Amino acid sequence: MVGFTMFQHLGARLQQIMRTKKPFGGISVIVLDDFNQLRPVGDKYIFQFNNSYNALVDNPLYNIAKGTMTLEDINLLKSRIVSTESLEMIEDAIMVFRSNAEVDAYNTKILASLNTEGATANAYDFCVGDELASIKEKVLSNVKNLKTTETYGLPLKIDLKVGAKYMMTVNGACGKLVMIDYEKLQKTNETV
Repeated sequence: MVGFTMFQHLGARLQQIMRTKKPFGGISVIVLDDFNQLRPVGDKYIFQFNNSYNALVDNPLYNIAKGTMTLEDINLLKSRIVSTESLEMIEDAIMVFRSNAEVDAYNTKILASLNTEGATANAYDFCVGDELASIKEKVLSNVKNLKTTETYGLPLKIDLKVGAKYMMTVNGACGKLVMIDYEKLQKTNETV
């Protein structure tokens, strides 16, 4: 999702190009968005939610996310239910969960079921600036106790398994891990 700051930069650049102070340089800009997708990384939304989003509120996916499903929403979902036996036929399907805890539990279960090579990639956090070493150590210590929702979705560690599918939470890109390259990091001498 494009954040507020990026949107401001876009508007300012279009004003420069078009040599006018009109919003977005006087060019019509059409913006489409999924109001339930991930927050912009390190930025805020470009809009404020209000009651004028009637079309959004009538959307079954919005109702599911907010826990306000109608009978029509429930019937739609029931028509999409797949039996456990059929899951192998649709192995590339993206699973949708209501909470991060459910996502984490599912991912842990799937990774545990894979009998392939695995490793854990630990975050390498560091502080920049001229602060005292004791302050930097305290900041780094505090970061280790934060939830991923407080670190812009960046986890402290990622469990890796060859053959597992991964999704980048920043842009939704999906991929499958095909190999783990074990190499020593120069700064920490840690094996990755």
